[in-house]
Amino acid sequence: MANERGIQMKEYWIRFLLFLKNLPATIKESFIWFLMTYAFPLVQIFIIWGIKQDNFEWSLEIMKIVLVTNASLYTSILMVVNNQRKDKRVVNILTILTYIFTIVLFAIAMVEITKNMSIFSLAVYQYGTIATFSLALVFGLISKYDEVKANSVELANSGMRKSETSINGQKIDI
Repeated sequence: MANERGIQMKEYWIRFLLFLKNLPATIKESFIWFLMTYAFPLVQIFIIWGIKQDNFEWSLEIMKIVLVTNASLYTSILMVVNNQRKDKRVVNILTILTYIFTIVLFAIAMVEITKNMSIFSLAVYQYGTIATFSLALVFGLISKYDEVKANSVELANSGMRKSETSINGQKIDI
């Protein structure tokens, strides 16, 4: 049982290292997706900044814009992961939990704004927004990462480096 768990951990470690190795290509593939997702909120924030200029601050309204965008990205991530890979249970669970956290934080922000009251300090929203944004990027990269393709490329590269093999104990030059 312990040996089997060790083998599983080794497989996960190999998969993680393969993911890191292919991260630049994954970021390149995901860049347009992230840009399209966050372009509109950035335009909104820049308009608010342009209007308020010296009076601009990272207010709850700004955090709310980013939170709702993060929630939208989580929805998209869940769709991609569920349509492409049924074996990504951990990513699905973490994405759903982060999605729920984002929606709850957004809902509480709405209550605070609507009732003009303070439930949490602004720092809670700032850290929550940064955390959900960071996790959205990570989960987005994971959802876009084509592990099958990466494994195939790694196997092909490994095969190209071999000059001999062994069949039934007999060495054969390739």
